[in-house]
Amino acid sequence: DVGAGGRSNGGKEWGRGHRPRQSQRDQSLHLGWTAITTSCGIAFFFCVRMQILCLGLSHHTAPVELRERLAYSHAALQAALARCGCGRDAHPQGVAELVILSTCNRLELYAAVSGTQESGDEGVRGAPFVPLLSFIAETRGLPAAEFEAHLYRREGAEVVEHLCRVAAGLDSMI
Repeated sequence: DVGAGGRSNGGKEWGRGHRPRQSQRDQSLHLGWTAITTSCGIAFFFCVRMQILCLGLSHHTAPVELRERLAYSHAALQAALARCGCGRDAHPQGVAELVILSTCNRLELYAAVSGTQESGDEGVRGAPFVPLLSFIAETRGLPAAEFEAHLYRREGAEVVEHLCRVAAGLDSMI
């Protein structure tokens, strides 16, 4: 079969204005969709490879004194998130979406980043996490060297599994 624009679509029914279904393999690659709608109302969908990251520390990895220094108050959390607002240039480089989870026993940043993100630290272990590490250091006013050794890093399916454990209380101190 031939879809919109004369391109073969392998027998699937889709064309302009229709989003192709993701295969099981595509879903495991954390693909996001970006839509562009023309003035005529025709939508074109583009697949964007995204990577899900979690950078954090908890009662398992850091002493209470450090967790207290890194915890975001309500005002500090609002200020940090405001940096990531629409049109702001101060958001972490390459980060499309950001969630900050800050409690007395953990600080975690969950981020969706472009899978083709360029990093100035190519070859460095954890290079995709460098912008998140810098974001914590800048918004909390602490040198990264003071807390970097206590951080854990998770990617992809590991992030989803970890977040489910945290949300269910399976990773709680109590």
